[in-house]
Amino acid sequence: MMRILNVGDKGNPVMDWSFSFDNFAAASATDNYRRKDPVFIHDDPLDTSSFYLSGYYQGAGSIMKFQKRNAKLRWWLSFPKMTRINSVDNIPSTDSFLACGHYWVNEDTTQLETDTKKHQTSAVIMKVKNDGQVLNYLSISGTNPVPSTVSQDECWGVTAKKDGSFSAVLSIKMTQLRDSTKGDFKDVLLIIFNSSGAVTRAVVFSQGSIAQNMNLALNALINIDD
Repeated sequence: MMRILNVGDKGNPVMDWSFSFDNFAAASATDNYRRKDPVFIHDDPLDTSSFYLSGYYQGAGSIMKFQKRNAKLRWWLSFPKMTRINSVDNIPSTDSFLACGHYWVNEDTTQLETDTKKHQTSAVIMKVKNDGQVLNYLSISGTNPVPSTVSQDECWGVTAKKDGSFSAVLSIKMTQLRDSTKGDFKDVLLIIFNSSGAVTRAVVFSQGSIAQNMNLALNALINIDD
């Protein structure tokens, strides 16, 4: 991670500082523990002197807050029950932001994401204050429609409005929110929450009889009109 400044009339790029995450030399460290996957950098709208870095670090979903001036680490949150962070969004006019992703149960190097008998996930949504305090943590999971398979539910997008209400979009297989005829493939679930975190509305998007996954990408949900 580095900070580049435009210096002089011609805007020549100059490196102000760089920050590296060193490898673990210990033989006992697992591959998952050694992995470092940065995903998002986003600002704190109420503190222009700092920024957040979120991703995967030391075997868990992580959020760090740094000083812009010198890359000094202010705080670091590590979530043993949240493996991947797939979306972040600041809550307008507040000191908090939202993050969502999923918890990969019993993740290891031999467990492939395409293995529906082992790759067990649950969706996670949380609200975090800019001082590092976790205000809310919500886990969402259901039952895979096919026996002998595991639950595979993930959150890929979250966005907030000025009144504190927020929405999330999930990739799901849970039978609790789909027709009984659904098989071992992913549909999309959109959930709207009020400012207290209670569900006010939910809708499932499906391809009907086409038994194909509906996949989502990072930050899969945006708010275009408040």
